[in-house]
Amino acid sequence: MVDTKALYPIAVLIDELKSEDQKKRYLIIDVMHYLIMTLELIQLRILARQLQLQGKRELEMNYFLTFQIIDYLNLDLMDDEEEVLLALADVLGNFLDYVGGPAHALHLVKSLEKLCQVEETTVRDKATEGIKRILSFVKIKDIETQVVDLVKRLMNGEGYTAKFSATQLIPTIYPNVSPQSQQDLMGKVAAIVLNEMIKLVPKTPEAELLNIFGRFFKDEQDSVRMQGIDSCVVFAKHLPVSKVNAYLLPYIKKFAEDKSWRIRYLVADRIMDLANGIGYDQAKEHLLPYYQGFLSDSESEVRTAAVSRLSDFCKIVDAQSTIAKIIPALKKLQTDQFQYVRSALAENVLAICPQIDKASTNEHILPIFLALLRDESSDVRLNLFKRLEDLNKVLGIENLSQSIIPALTELSQDKNWRIKLSVVEQFPILAKQLGEVFFNEKLSPICITWLSDNIFSIREAALNNLKQLTEIFGVTWATKYVVPQLLSLQVNSNYLHRLTPLFGIAQMSQVMPSEAIKKLFLPVLATLSQDQIPNIRMNVAKSIHSILPYAKGNVELEDKLKQMLRELAKDQDQDVKYYSARALAH
Repeated sequence: MVDTKALYPIAVLIDELKSEDQKKRYLIIDVMHYLIMTLELIQLRILARQLQLQGKRELEMNYFLTFQIIDYLNLDLMDDEEEVLLALADVLGNFLDYVGGPAHALHLVKSLEKLCQVEETTVRDKATEGIKRILSFVKIKDIETQVVDLVKRLMNGEGYTAKFSATQLIPTIYPNVSPQSQQDLMGKVAAIVLNEMIKLVPKTPEAELLNIFGRFFKDEQDSVRMQGIDSCVVFAKHLPVSKVNAYLLPYIKKFAEDKSWRIRYLVADRIMDLANGIGYDQAKEHLLPYYQGFLSDSESEVRTAAVSRLSDFCKIVDAQSTIAKIIPALKKLQTDQFQYVRSALAENVLAICPQIDKASTNEHILPIFLALLRDESSDVRLNLFKRLEDLNKVLGIENLSQSIIPALTELSQDKNWRIKLSVVEQFPILAKQLGEVFFNEKLSPICITWLSDNIFSIREAALNNLKQLTEIFGVTWATKYVVPQLLSLQVNSNYLHRLTPLFGIAQMSQVMPSEAIKKLFLPVLATLSQDQIPNIRMNVAKSIHSILPYAKGNVELEDKLKQMLRELAKDQDQDVKYYSARALAH
């Protein structure tokens, strides 16, 4: 009999896997291979001796613990949370060394087969990846005798999830099975891997492949039908233009008219791939009407996907068609009930400005821009500024300033700090687009207010902006417009704001000449090195540490910085002394 004490680690591990705490189960699975490796070293020889196992049987016993745990996983953990199942699929796919190598690989495949049938796509994908990885170590004869059966079981499963996973495995095993099995698999393959099959069997008659494609196009499961869209793209690359028109266009049109919104969504999302596949002339004639329909689709996800492809699609149609057939649909979307549709419109609508003339932009796009600029959603308004350059190129900033400044000012004060942060990060881009004069007059004051913001992330981003703006407009500009305001914070009553010039000095020194550092920054460092707050003095030492590489060659500046560090190294505060000594050592 085996001493039950020897099996205690297994029981503990399995108990942890039974925990009601999802995070605990996730963590146990995530580190399972380390746990098993440790348990094996402690227990396996004891177990082998107790069972008096010899030779090959003893080798198998060396993985006894692993098999016990995997058996538990097979029985009890398959209905767990998505995060746990995803971790489990990832671990099992890399577990070959812990089950005795390739000879026992199929033991793992059984567990992964179950994960191939769950509802969550990410889990299924991870499980199929694991099986593919394991199969690279499996003998070809085992693929023929056992793995083909696995794929057939999945193909014959009741739910579409198992069939979907099976189609992902077929390209991996196809080259390593007999002609009879190949023929059988070819008859079962779904549209998801049809494009892979084309690559594997390039000599197969195109009529046969199209026949298979046609059968799966009629499948009742939209998750299977939708894979045919990618197959259309692959076919288009392999077929002459005449056959593209004859064979594929009818399928593409049927996909675009499909009753399932998921199919229409995918056509809208892949419309440029389809256009590249069938050629722009054909796309202009046959896809434009469907693209119009997608922009007005009853499903918001389809409308969003279509808007996301707006710029690229408008490039393949003429300006007249864009104005007459596409822009009217865009005008309706500016008041769409769903914020994410309007947000997608805001992010993409300005991109078509360079593709139409100035008069048309002024007549059609500017009103949409102004309407979205008044949108109640901060995200919508913010997305407009990401593509402002496209509108600026056509209309010029003088026509926009009265509209954009109030909107920018409002966004810069948004209650949501993440929105505000996104605005801060856009300012260097806006500076390049709008020019120095406009920036100084309209936007520079906004930049300065961010230096005293209550949120550290905003202050940090604002300081990074100052560095980038200095690179754009030059040192003279920085010295005149922003450095004085930055350094004035050294006397702020709030010590957190007194830290801001120190962080700013560390940033700005990277783009300022050493003489400017000596003249502008050295006095501030000297003042703050005497601050009553130890945290301020500590950050003086850190800032000097950052500045020293940029002071090389300026002997006077370098000497004064090091002298300041030597004084700080005598500070009573241990942290101040530590960071000062560290800076001197480097």
